[in-house]
Amino acid sequence: MPFTRSTLTVNFVIALAALAPAGAAADSDANNGPCPTTRHDAPPVIFSDLNATSALPTVVASAGVGDAVKAALAEGHQALVDFIGGASPTYAFLLEPGGDDAAYASMEASFETMMGSASDGSDVFRQARGDAQGATGGAFYMGRGGEACACEQKKITAAGLYYVLGPGDDPNGVGERAVHELGHAVQAMKGDYPPFWLMEGGAVHLECLLNEKLSWGSNSYSDMFLYSGGRGGVVPNFLKFYASPYGREHGLGKSGENTCIGNLCGSADSVAVITAGADAENAQYMWYDVGAVAIAWAIEKSGKTSAQFWQAKGSDGFWNAITPWDGYDYVKHLPKDCPEDAGWKGAFLNFTGTYTTMAEFYAAFDAWAVTATQADVLAILESDADIRAMTATAFDASQSVDGAAHDPCAGYSGAATKGSAWLGAALVAATVAMA
Repeated sequence: MPFTRSTLTVNFVIALAALAPAGAAADSDANNGPCPTTRHDAPPVIFSDLNATSALPTVVASAGVGDAVKAALAEGHQALVDFIGGASPTYAFLLEPGGDDAAYASMEASFETMMGSASDGSDVFRQARGDAQGATGGAFYMGRGGEACACEQKKITAAGLYYVLGPGDDPNGVGERAVHELGHAVQAMKGDYPPFWLMEGGAVHLECLLNEKLSWGSNSYSDMFLYSGGRGGVVPNFLKFYASPYGREHGLGKSGENTCIGNLCGSADSVAVITAGADAENAQYMWYDVGAVAIAWAIEKSGKTSAQFWQAKGSDGFWNAITPWDGYDYVKHLPKDCPEDAGWKGAFLNFTGTYTTMAEFYAAFDAWAVTATQADVLAILESDADIRAMTATAFDASQSVDGAAHDPCAGYSGAATKGSAWLGAALVAATVAMA
C-alpha cells in the first residue's frame, strides 16, 4: 500500500534561513580578494568545490540515534548515489530530539571540520543542537555547510545535511528523506542559482524515481506521483495548486524564478499572496509538487528520459550540463536574472530542445496545467517499467560534472579591474534548503 509521509514541522523559509551565515567565515582572502557582503537572508553561492564521488556522506549521529535509523539513512543515500553519484565532502547530521547536552557533545568536532573553523563550527553546532533539543517533529533539510572566498564571490566547500528527528519518526521515513536531501547536495555541486521549483521539484522527482530501490519501498514511480511524493502526493497537490485562485491566474510562471526570502522579493509574490483563498500549503505545492510535474512535463516534451535529465552531459542532459554564470549580484539578484543562454536557464532550454526563453516554457506548461486532470499527468509520465530499467544499473560517478570543473577565479585580476560580472554569486540548493 502507498505510504503516507510523516508531517514535517520545518517551514520552508526557516530551512532556507539555516543556510545564512551567522557571520562570515572569512572577510577576505589574500589571494582571491574580499568576500561578498552578506545579505540578511540566504546568500547566493553559485560556485562549488564539491567533488563527484561514489562514496556516501559522512554520517555523524548523536548518542541516542539507533542503528535502524542509521541503516535506513545509509540505504537512502546509497540509492541516490547509485543513480546520479554523490558529492564530497558531505556531512549528514542525525540528531535525536530532546537530548541533554552530553548526547550531542561528540558531534561538535565534525561541525568544526565541515566549516573549516572552530568558531563557526561551534556556532552551527550549537544552533543544530538547540533545534534538536526543542524538536516536536522531524526537520530534514540541507542547511549551512562550509564556504570560502573565491575572487570576490563565494563557493561551497562542504555540504551539510540535517536530519533532526521527531519523536515519532520512522527509520524508513528518514531513509526516504535521505534521497531528497542528498539530491540537494548533488545539485549544489553543479553550481549556479536554479529556482526553487527546479531544486525542490527536482528532489521530489528523485524521491519518485528511486522509492522502489529501497528495500522497503513498494511504491512505483507513478504511485509516488499519485500518493506519496512531494508534500504527500504530487498529483493531488499539483491539482490543488491549479484549482487555487493564485494557480489559475498566475500558474508557475509568475513566481517560478524567484520567491520572497527575507527582504528580497524581486517581482515574486509573497507566500501570503500565493496562499490567499487556498490551502495554507499552496506555496509549498508550487515549489515541490508543481515543480516535479513541470520536470516530468519537460522530459516528455523533450523526447528524452529522466536518466538523461539527471545524468547526461551537453544538450542531452540538464544537471550535468550547467555551467555556472558568474554575473549574479550577490546582494540583489535572483534566479530570474540569469541570461537565457547561460547558467541553469541555458542548460534547461537546451534540454527541452523546444523553447528559446523560460517565459515560453512557463506559458506552455501553465496553459496545459490549468486544465490538466490526474489522467493527463499520468499520461506524461514515463512508464514504471522504463523507470525500473533506467535505475537498474549504478551510475558511474566519474561521469558526473563536479565543482572543480568551474573555476570562479579564471580570468580574475583583482578588485581594481573587476567587472560587474564578478559582483556576486547565487544560491544553490536548495534550496534548497532545502527541506
